[in-house]
Amino acid sequence: MNLFNNKQKYYPFALVVAFSALAWMFRFIQDDAFISFRYAKNFAEGYGLVYNPGEKVEGYTNFLWTMFLTIPHFFHLDIINFSQAAGVLLFAFSLFLTFRITKTLTGSYYFASLALIFTGSNFTFLSYATGGLETQLFTFLLMMAFDIALHINNKNNRQLFAISLIFALLMLTRPDAVLFIAIILLYLFYKMHSFQCDFKNYTILIFPFILISASYLAWKLSYYGDILPNTFYAKLSTGTSKGYGTYYVFTFFKSYMIILFPLLVFVLMKKKLLSVEIIALLIIVMVNVLYIVFVGGDFMEFRFFVPVIPAFFILTVLTLKAMKQKLLILILSLIIMAGTISHAFAFKSEPGHQLFSIKELNGQIYDPNFSWMKIGKCFNKYFNNSNITIATTAAGVIPYFSNLRTVDMHGLNDRQIARTGIKSGNRPGHQKLAAFNYLMEKDVNILIGHPFVMWNTFNSEKITAVQFRNYFMYDLNNLPADASIIKMPIDNGYCLFFIYLQRNRFIDDVIRKKGWEATTVATLFKHIAYSSPAKQF
Repeated sequence: MNLFNNKQKYYPFALVVAFSALAWMFRFIQDDAFISFRYAKNFAEGYGLVYNPGEKVEGYTNFLWTMFLTIPHFFHLDIINFSQAAGVLLFAFSLFLTFRITKTLTGSYYFASLALIFTGSNFTFLSYATGGLETQLFTFLLMMAFDIALHINNKNNRQLFAISLIFALLMLTRPDAVLFIAIILLYLFYKMHSFQCDFKNYTILIFPFILISASYLAWKLSYYGDILPNTFYAKLSTGTSKGYGTYYVFTFFKSYMIILFPLLVFVLMKKKLLSVEIIALLIIVMVNVLYIVFVGGDFMEFRFFVPVIPAFFILTVLTLKAMKQKLLILILSLIIMAGTISHAFAFKSEPGHQLFSIKELNGQIYDPNFSWMKIGKCFNKYFNNSNITIATTAAGVIPYFSNLRTVDMHGLNDRQIARTGIKSGNRPGHQKLAAFNYLMEKDVNILIGHPFVMWNTFNSEKITAVQFRNYFMYDLNNLPADASIIKMPIDNGYCLFFIYLQRNRFIDDVIRKKGWEATTVATLFKHIAYSSPAKQF
């Protein structure tokens, strides 16, 4: 089935441009991205690859992306626009590779374009063209590695060297890339065996990858004192919920109305079309799904699926081609498109589950009801260049813009909390919490907790016990006697409530000069009635 003439062969390029423009229209940013931004900023300012100057903790898992983000800091560019533009560019490259791989496997411009359309229009894949994280860089490198492996010719040492470098870049982007690298390596070994490659060829394929990866791990051990990132101890060492990981996978397929589509692979099996290339793609998708279940999913809307969405739709298109029934192909294609439209407009977080939609993730930064970016900028405005320490669960945008020393209360960027923190909650990646005494030991002046933003007419005497626990993470009787709650205006009629935990002359002066409302612990005790025994941390 070839519906393309010579002029129509430019359509894939037009589709990529159109989807890239759409990705830019739907661009967003999320709080976790600002953790990498903060590491990059500190590196560019000469403090090293650290979250807080003087504290060497590896609170990121995307080294290559973080180093890339030093560029806008060196050249004083807008970090948000820079990361989003880079993400859209990588998204476009990933779409071209999706088309190229599908064209090679099907021999059809029509089906290759169909795979491009399915992938480019998928709301999850489209949205994570931005977001500020390494997601599209990882996807592009994974697609590039498979594309080179697919097109490798005989004993082409240049191609072998190139794919070895890409393997290394994948490892530098995310450590869990080793799962996909192993699959592609096995596929390459199969092909190289058929080419009767010699020891030199295998050395060219393996040695650069091992050398770069080993050097990187040696540097990590020397710089951070550990090969594993701090996030490993904060996340996986707490134990993960396989049930939630299964829910995460099921919800993805259900939301896109493709819950039965994985069964289409049996069509390829029945028609004996499972080539080694198709098997490799299939294993990549299956391993990713199993990995998601194993780590307990994620709290961000289906981000973990992004790297394998192109592979999934390539397999889907290969199955459609094998059916050879135009009406059935049309029906299944319409179901896919209906699913992505339905998901884009209807998906939202379900009560009781810690899965945040892309709209909600973006809203945490910009929505007046959250105002996390404005909070960070306000702290920078009032307290910058002062010896003040804040503590918050929102460890990205507020610390980045405040430029203040920060205790990440969930421990992603704190060695002690990651290893000995209190088990708290079931939100993926946020299951540890700092003991209250640890905040006192770290000389925390301002306890933000989970930012408590309200309208200006609201005052601290209206705070309930439940609100206090949910936002500040501790019970009121944990606080020292001289602590107080401060009402800091943000703008647009909203304010932030934070706990003034340990006294600081600079903070005292700002509160007095600005006339901020301050409520003592003793006063709060009179207004907050405890409905359950206090939790002691």
